[in-house]
Amino acid sequence: MEKYDFKYETNGQTRIQLSVIKGSSYRYLWHEELELMAVLSGELEYFASQKSYHLKAGDMLFFPYNCGHSIISREAENRTLSLKLHPRVLTEWGVYGVGRLRYIRNAGYLHTGRNIRLPYEVPGVDRGHL
Repeated sequence: MEKYDFKYETNGQTRIQLSVIKGSSYRYLWHEELELMAVLSGELEYFASQKSYHLKAGDMLFFPYNCGHSIISREAENRTLSLKLHPRVLTEWGVYGVGRLRYIRNAGYLHTGRNIRLPYEVPGVDRGHL
C-alpha cells in the first residue's frame, strides 16, 4: 500500500487530512473524523453497519465519525481519495454548532453510486505518482 498525506493541523492535532491511497485493504477500523472516500480507479468493497458497498471508479462513500468499517481491495491496482475532517473543525470555524454534531454522527452512510464522476487531473501533477 502506498499513501500520500496532506494534513492541516492545529495545536499538534490533525484537523483535516487528504490522502491518496494506492491498493488499500483494511481490517475493521474506526476513527473520530468524518470521512468522504472517493474511488479514483479500480474496485473496492466497503463493509459498514452490517452492509456491503461495492465501489468502482467514480463512486463515493461518506462515513460518519466513530463508525466502524472495513475495506477489501478487489483489484491490485486501485486508487482512492480520502478526505477526513475532524468534527471540531466544523464548530471551531463556526460552520456547525456543537449540539448539532450528533445529527452528523447519526446520519448513516451515504453511497453515491455511479452518479458522480471525479476529474482528478491536477495541473502540474503527474498522475502516475498518485
